[in-house]
Amino acid sequence: MTPECRAAIMRTMDLYLVRHCHATGQEPGAPLTPVGEAQAERLADALAGRGIRRIVASPFVRARQSVALLAARLGIPVEIDDRLAERVLCGVPREDWRERLQESFDKLDL
Repeated sequence: MTPECRAAIMRTMDLYLVRHCHATGQEPGAPLTPVGEAQAERLADALAGRGIRRIVASPFVRARQSVALLAARLGIPVEIDDRLAERVLCGVPREDWRERLQESFDKLDL
């Protein structure tokens, strides 16, 4: 492929960055809540006709679940990329996870 052709292709490509839908917590295995499941359905409705050819997600359950319906509608796999994983504050559910997450940004030496 010539550099000119590659440049033309790159100019016409759209990239959609999507944060995961509402989840039960911050741990890697936290699934979507019913609200998150409804958000995932609306996401699939909004993006299904956009010509998406590739979906890449973090290995976290909430990220995979957020795009699973869209991938199923499009008939394409969800590619998992470990580089998209979030920082793990704690490997188990915590009621105060949002406060602890904020603290991890406020106090960088934690």
